[in-house]
Amino acid sequence: MRTHMTRRTMIRAMGVGSLGVSALALAACGESQVVTVEKIVEREVPSERVVVKEVPVDRVVEKVVEKEVPVQVEVVREVAPQKAPAPPIRFMNYWSRGNRWETMQRGLEIFDKKHPEIQYDLEPLPPRFYQEKSAIMFAAGTVGDLLVMNGGQMFQFEGNLLPLNDIAPKLGVNFNDYVVLEDIHAERPSVWTIAIGGTYYAFPFMIGSVGGWYYNVDMFDEAGVGHPTADWTHDTQDDALMQLTDAEKPQFGTWNRNNTEVQMFERIAEMGGKHFREVDRPYVHAGFDTDGSVAAFERWMNFIHVDGVSPPPAEIASLGLEGVSNPFMAGRIGMVAGGIHTPGNYEATIKDRFTFEIMPTPKPPGGDNWHINNQLGHFVTRYSQHRGSEENTVILAAFLSGSEFQSLVSTWRGAVPTTKEVINSDDWLKPIAGRRLPNNMHIINDNLFAPNVYGNHCFDGWSEWFWNIVSAETENAWIGEKPPADTLLDLARSTTDYAQSLLET
Repeated sequence: MRTHMTRRTMIRAMGVGSLGVSALALAACGESQVVTVEKIVEREVPSERVVVKEVPVDRVVEKVVEKEVPVQVEVVREVAPQKAPAPPIRFMNYWSRGNRWETMQRGLEIFDKKHPEIQYDLEPLPPRFYQEKSAIMFAAGTVGDLLVMNGGQMFQFEGNLLPLNDIAPKLGVNFNDYVVLEDIHAERPSVWTIAIGGTYYAFPFMIGSVGGWYYNVDMFDEAGVGHPTADWTHDTQDDALMQLTDAEKPQFGTWNRNNTEVQMFERIAEMGGKHFREVDRPYVHAGFDTDGSVAAFERWMNFIHVDGVSPPPAEIASLGLEGVSNPFMAGRIGMVAGGIHTPGNYEATIKDRFTFEIMPTPKPPGGDNWHINNQLGHFVTRYSQHRGSEENTVILAAFLSGSEFQSLVSTWRGAVPTTKEVINSDDWLKPIAGRRLPNNMHIINDNLFAPNVYGNHCFDGWSEWFWNIVSAETENAWIGEKPPADTLLDLARSTTDYAQSLLET
C-alpha cells in the first residue's frame, strides 16, 4: 500500500535542522517555497541583544536569532613559583664582648624588625684571635658568609671574596658616603684595607685603628705636670715621663706594650722609617734599617730598660686590679700610646677611678707626626653564593655599614663610625651627659684625616709576616734579651728575605 507523503511530513521526517537536505527535497518535488528556520546561538559577551537576519540560501531564507548571553568567565592567572627560603646567614661576628657586643645586639634588634624574613646564625669569633681563626676556616673551606677582616686577609683571600662594585648601587649604597682610606689617601696603597685597585670587597664597618695617646688627668694633676698641648715635643714628653714615674707607689710615666701596629710602627714612622722602601706592591725591601727607624726603636725600648719610665714586662701583671689587667685602666700609668679609637671601651673599664683624656701626639725631631690608621669592613664571601644566602648577606652587611647602625657605634664609642654623616656629627664629637668620656674627641678625627697617614702595607702573606716575624722578633728586645738596634736590623733582614720568598712562589 502506497503511503501519501505531504510536504510537511517530509520536513518532519528529514528534520527541521537539516537545512540542506530539506531544500533539496523541496526542489525535487518541483516546488519553489520560502522556508523560515529559527535557531539560537549563544556566545559570551558582556551585554544582551537580539539580531535578526534574512539569509537567502537558494530561495530558502534562514531566520537566525542570535542571543548574546552574559556569562561568568573563570580567569586563570599563572603565578610564579615561590622561591625556597634562603638558608640562615652564617655571620661570623667578633664584636662578641663588652660594649661592642651590646652595640651589635641593639643593631641586630633593629635589623630584625626591618627584615624579619632574613635569618642568620651568629658565630662569635675571639676578639684577639679572630684573624687566626678565620684564616684557618678559609683554608679549610668552612668560613662563613659574612665576617670582619683586615686588609692583610683581604689580599690573602681575594679569590674567595665577593666584589661589591655592581651590587652596592642596587641597595642604594654609595661608597662616597663613607670614610674610606683608599679614597682619602689614594696615593698611599699602604692604607688600602677594603678595596684593591678600585674593586671593593667590603662594606666599611669601622676604623679599626687610629694611633694616638691617652693620658690620666688625675695623675698629671697630682704630679704637677701640665696637661699635654700641641706644642709638646719628644723632649717635653720625656721630661713629663720622668716626673710621672714613681716605682714605689707604683706608677709609671708610660706603658710600653709589645704592640707593633699602633705603638712601634707609629714611632718608627714619625722618625722617617717605613715598613718597606717601596711605595706600592710588591713590597720587596724592608725599611726598618734606616738610622731614624733604629733611633726610634731604641728610644722606645729604653723607656723600659734604661730610663725606667715604663714597667718591665715581668711586672705588668702586678700593676692591675681585680678584673682589670690593663695597668693604664687600673690607674698606674700616666700616658699610653696605642689606638685611641675605642674610648667607650676604656670608659667601661676605668669607670670612676680617674678621668682620662686624649692628648696631641708629641712632635718628633723632624716636626712631622705620622699616624697609623687601619680600617675594617664586612666582607661577603663567595661561600654565600654556593649556599644561596648571598642576597640576604649583602643586605645585612650594608645595614651594618649604614648610618642607622653607625649612630649606635658613635653613641657607645667602641670604635670610630665609618659614615661621613656620623663621624662629623655631634653624636660622635661632643661629650655625652652622664658619661666620663674624653672631651678631646676631635683629636681622633684629626689623626684619622691627617695628611701623614701610615698604613700596615697589607699584602698576600701579611698575616704570617705580622704575627710570626715582626711580633716574634721584637719580643726579644721588649723583654730585654736583645739590644734594640740588633733586633731591628735583624727584623729588616728577615722581612726582606720573606718578601723576596713570596715573589719566588
